[in-house]
Amino acid sequence: MNVCAASSASRFNRLNRRRALSLMIGAVAVSAVPGCGLSNSNKERREREYLLGLKGVDSVEVYVELLGDQGYRWTVRVRLSDDPPQDALITVVGESFDKVAEIAESQTVDMEVAWVQGSTDVRWSSKATDATKAVETVAGLCTPAVDGIEVGSGGTLVRYRAVDNFPDNWMAPPSSDALSLSHRDFERHIRIGGLSVSTRYTGHADLSSVPLERVFEAMSPADRNREGASIELDDMDFVHAQVQLRVAAFGNYEDGLDSDAAARVLAVVLGNQVLQGVELSTAWDESGSDEVRFDMKDGSVVGEGRPPEKGAVDRKSGSAGMPR
Repeated sequence: MNVCAASSASRFNRLNRRRALSLMIGAVAVSAVPGCGLSNSNKERREREYLLGLKGVDSVEVYVELLGDQGYRWTVRVRLSDDPPQDALITVVGESFDKVAEIAESQTVDMEVAWVQGSTDVRWSSKATDATKAVETVAGLCTPAVDGIEVGSGGTLVRYRAVDNFPDNWMAPPSSDALSLSHRDFERHIRIGGLSVSTRYTGHADLSSVPLERVFEAMSPADRNREGASIELDDMDFVHAQVQLRVAAFGNYEDGLDSDAAARVLAVVLGNQVLQGVELSTAWDESGSDEVRFDMKDGSVVGEGRPPEKGAVDRKSGSAGMPR
């Protein structure tokens, strides 16, 4: 070997040794930081072993993401076998949430458990305080009419399968157990033809007297099936802090609010003692909406609506005239 070749080989070997040493030092530094590197790999393995060891668990996915100074976010997705036994559900939606956070040594854990109960998709993403009662309550909600149920820290959503006619007993209030599933909102959602209908409960008021079916019937077929059309009934609207009905269906934003169609719906709810606010608008689209809002007290409209130029109420006749 000539001198040049020997010199090049020597430099090459020194570079390789430096790279190897750098990698070893980096690995030691990462593993020395709590929750990093190999430590996370071990935790991921332990998470999977624990969850897959639970009765009824089919599959587990674990992802770890660095959030800078905030540490690591753990995303855990658990899939159960269809129609899992009750004792398995009680363990998974109860104590497993605490165990997963304990293994991860992190308060930033996004965990979701999913399964099919009968013909209903269920997704659960927060620990149940009383797992036995929660599992029994959800089982009672899983009827053929229900497409999906989501229970999380933000509330409970029950999605019904689409129908063509207004469903019977839609206005029956949810049970106290259903309201306590997530200790937040309980919402029902359904599509009736092309119309989206939602009712949201917090336990603040009994909505059963609100004539929602008559509101639906007062709307023309064209309005019901207009893209973006919706009815929303809220027992505590978070913006106005009142029991509120919102109907968005009366024309489109470009043409403006169809005041005659909106007035027919307003006339239906006059006299209801529960409603405190009614908002009537064009169907929602990307451009926005044209709307008028009325406050209500003891079944009557208070004032002329907001904005005033869009609403006026004849108190004697109980009818509404809203100039276009």
